[in-house]
Amino acid sequence: MFKNRLILCEIVAFFALAVLTSRCDSDKFTGFNYNADKIENTTTITGTITNIFTDQPVARAVIEAQGRNATTSSQGEYQITYVLGDDDLFLRGAPVRISAQNYIVLDTTLIVFPTDNVLNARLEYGAPIIQSGSVVDSITTAQVFDYQGAADIDSVFTIAFYIDDSTRQLFPTHLLMQRTRFVDDLTAEFQGIVPDSLTVGKLSRTSYRILAKDKMEFTDLEIFRF
Repeated sequence: MFKNRLILCEIVAFFALAVLTSRCDSDKFTGFNYNADKIENTTTITGTITNIFTDQPVARAVIEAQGRNATTSSQGEYQITYVLGDDDLFLRGAPVRISAQNYIVLDTTLIVFPTDNVLNARLEYGAPIIQSGSVVDSITTAQVFDYQGAADIDSVFTIAFYIDDSTRQLFPTHLLMQRTRFVDDLTAEFQGIVPDSLTVGKLSRTSYRILAKDKMEFTDLEIFRF
């Protein structure tokens, strides 16, 4: 009787050891760790952002998705890490926002898959572009271009600097310019007067600035020499 019990214990111990060994081997070969934290199911979104009018890359554009963001390189390229969720499993488009200085914000969607996600986009440049500036006989002339049309240019200023004779302090003064003509559908010419003196002092004949603003509040500022 004692011998039979001993044999039974040995058999039970053998099977317990076999199960334990099998469990360890399965972990070894499958790579599954029962005690490890769950790894997030992540993927990446890549692409290139370009200017819709010139096809040139847009550097420093910001791509936002799922609360994460990435910035484009000088070549307009980016890569953003994305965590797949329930909406993605049901092929619901994920909202993506793309923005860059002086460009109109682009809101779009992308159906995100576990691999091979590419989102290329073309941004619309929104700001006016000051093409030239000059001063002749105290009259400033500026030519301003706007992709949204010359009529979209809201206001143009000459920013001149005046010197207080007593303190030698410089005072920047905004002088409104008037549109004198449309060069074409996208370009207009503006002129303004820069007096030699104002109540704040005499004109500093070193440099002046042209400031253009459009109806969407985009601006451009350029420095010119007298």
